[in-house]
Amino acid sequence: MSDWLRTCSGTTDPWELGTDVLRWGTMPPQEMLGQLGRSFDATLPDGVILLDLPVAQALQRTRDRARGSELHETGVFLSATRQRYDAVLDWLAGARPELAVRRIDCADRSVDEVTARVRGAVESIAHARCGP
Repeated sequence: MSDWLRTCSGTTDPWELGTDVLRWGTMPPQEMLGQLGRSFDATLPDGVILLDLPVAQALQRTRDRARGSELHETGVFLSATRQRYDAVLDWLAGARPELAVRRIDCADRSVDEVTARVRGAVESIAHARCGP
């Protein structure tokens, strides 16, 4: 792990890298994308799949877990996160039309139903990338 940290950030301090990543969040999207790619030697995937769940259902599911909720799992935080994901994926779809963006509505669906939808989305992305 320390070798990876040193390669990505020049230091073995994860807090320093975390601070850098947070600062990158203030960059314009295209610039941030380039910085992430350079820093982590990564490219965009063939597709992005968002598992979308209404905030009320997400909160109920966290309350129903045996371990309970995490501190960040509040209605305000989850609403803001959901809005930000929407904005980022909308930007990606416009800026990188070759990148497949799929949203899967998970509301009132079982694990098996969501799994089937994810499988279908992955197959759709792979088919679009490889052709018929």
